Amino acid sequence: MYVANELANSVSAFAVTYSATGGCPTFAKTQELHPFPNNAAAPSGIKVGEIHVKGNYVYNSNRVDKSFSGNKSVATWSLSSTGVMTFDGLTDAYGTYPRTFSINADGTYIAIGDQTTANVAILTRDPATADLGDKVANLRIGATGHPENEDGLSAVVWAD
Repeated sequence: MYVANELANSVSAFAVTYSATGGCPTFAKTQELHPFPNNAAAPSGIKVGEIHVKGNYVYNSNRVDKSFSGNKSVATWSLSSTGVMTFDGLTDAYGTYPRTFSINADGTYIAIGDQTTANVAILTRDPATADLGDKVANLRIGATGHPENEDGLSAVVWAD
């Protein structure tokens, strides 16, 4: 199981075991890493957002990240055969405050919903390498939002 820790600005991996008698599962944390190169701590004000697993890769959004000019980011992690995460890199979210994102069923596109700029950026995704590529579309959805408020774009989901 993988968890985005918004307040700790980290991503955690857990080993999950299930009781033979059908009881509650137990969880043991195996990793807690920062979603930046060399496990660098997140600068003040950054918030780790949503997290998704697709195949042998984990993705998380980083809000208020200034890794890209005026934009935020999505971090990519590769998973070993035992579930160990390795940081692969950051990709531009092409908007501000990426609250949500979704990968289509065949894994060829990612839709990133940027709350404050109220846009959905569609990027290519290589299913074999998990690399996020070029922006192929950008959709404006309604009025822009405001950081730290409950307005603007809040969710995006592929229906395929």
